Amino acid sequence: MEAAKHIAEQREKRKKGDGDKARASTTDPEARNMKMGDGGFRPAYNVQMATDADSGIILNMDVTNEGSDAGQMKPMMDEIKEKRRRRLRS
Repeated sequence: MEAAKHIAEQREKRKKGDGDKARASTTDPEARNMKMGDGGFRPAYNVQMATDADSGIILNMDVTNEGSDAGQMKPMMDEIKEKRRRRLRS
């Protein structure tokens, strides 16, 4: 019974938070907490860029609130191909 009471108290504390640290961005609600290079977590966005390897020119870019890069390349490449097709038709 004591263990159940302790667990319930811990859950209540987590719901209320610690009062000092915001658990979400108060200025940018679309940002998501992401792991940073220093090991900490902060609200952030994930920026992807596709560049031409020879010239370094940026061909496309995208900003998402997805924490993982997985699945980002194919849609970006498809968009580059579509833009290229439209430009060639003009």
